[in-house]
Amino acid sequence: MSTHNRNPTGKNGGKPIPPEELMRPLFHKYLVETRSTNPLLLTRLRKHFPASEWGLSISTIRKYRDKWGFPSAKKQGHTIASIDAAVKDNALRLSRQGRRGLKDSLRRDYGIDASEKVIIARYQRIYDPSGVARRRRHIFAESRPYESSAVHECWSFDQHDKWRRFHLYLHVGIEVFSGRIQWLKIWWTNRNPRLVCGWYLDVVEELGGMPLITQSDRGSENNGIANAQTFMRHKLDEELGETLQHRWRGKNRNIKPEIFWSGLRRWWEPDFENMLEEGFTNHWYDPTLPLHRFTFSFFYVFIPWLQFELDRQRSRLNMSKRQGKPEKLLPNDEPDIICEFPEDYGVISELQPVGKSLIRRARSRFAPLDHSVNQLVPPEFGRWADECYRRIGQPAVSITTGWEVYNDLLRQILTWVEPNPQEDKGV
Repeated sequence: MSTHNRNPTGKNGGKPIPPEELMRPLFHKYLVETRSTNPLLLTRLRKHFPASEWGLSISTIRKYRDKWGFPSAKKQGHTIASIDAAVKDNALRLSRQGRRGLKDSLRRDYGIDASEKVIIARYQRIYDPSGVARRRRHIFAESRPYESSAVHECWSFDQHDKWRRFHLYLHVGIEVFSGRIQWLKIWWTNRNPRLVCGWYLDVVEELGGMPLITQSDRGSENNGIANAQTFMRHKLDEELGETLQHRWRGKNRNIKPEIFWSGLRRWWEPDFENMLEEGFTNHWYDPTLPLHRFTFSFFYVFIPWLQFELDRQRSRLNMSKRQGKPEKLLPNDEPDIICEFPEDYGVISELQPVGKSLIRRARSRFAPLDHSVNQLVPPEFGRWADECYRRIGQPAVSITTGWEVYNDLLRQILTWVEPNPQEDKGV
């Protein structure tokens, strides 16, 4: 009998396979939330499970893709006919997506992985030729190179007021090197520095760190972030003295957010804007009446739903590659991947660790949670509208049901409590 002692850590002396409960979320992240070939997936998994300790191979990847239901586009075998229903449903919200955006939406929202060039491009040429022609007009738009030396070296942010007539305002924060969208918010204002600073501190708390510097245009609404950034950086590094840790940019100089707003305006907003405009056209919504405006802002109707849609868009963009351009100096891989593995792109992460106690001090000073700007509607009205929403059955809000839910809620409010005529006149 052989006296050789087999390696107890794996079969036949081999290295053990990582635990399934740890691998499966990573399979979903790298195969569903973003696009990865088997070799690329193996490379990314080895960042979490070093080859010196764990046994992973292409055959292991294939085995678990089959076991957990992550088939490749080839194995799914979709045709133009089989993706038709999902494409039409997606077009209710995002009818102006190009083939790359549509492929990402189908994979993330419908579990459909179809060939971008063979299936999706052909589908759009057949059923959306005008859209294809429209998108081609933007392919050769000139752009200036933008430089950044490290991940989290700079966060840039900006507001968006194109939906002012709906009393809706947007705000975005972007990590400059990767293009990662740190926050994308919609609210009834974007001009209050306490509110905007709160969004910034939410991300700092989530990441456990802050950038070296922040950047924005010269609007007073940005003072909160500038002050909080400078306050925390000074507490962490006394050698900074009295220097401002925020960079003010002039008109058309805050490039990254302006590029983002241009894309959002072109590819995401049109269908939602048309839907919101329907309420004006049919005289369902009059923003001059407090009752209408508060019902419109009620957290079960438009703002929460639009925030949900913006969160979906943010998640998709953060896990989607950007279009490559010869003149572009920064990498065009998925922003989340760039931030996760900065060393793969020859840079470091400049994220400055921040403790929770310091974040609480900054929030108490520059973005108090109990400030009224954080309230979607007055609390008393919120409780009142909450009861009315419960009485109509708490229906789901979508691009096809939004105004129906709004009208049902408004009718319920009007039948439950007699409105004050002076209040209806805005007195």
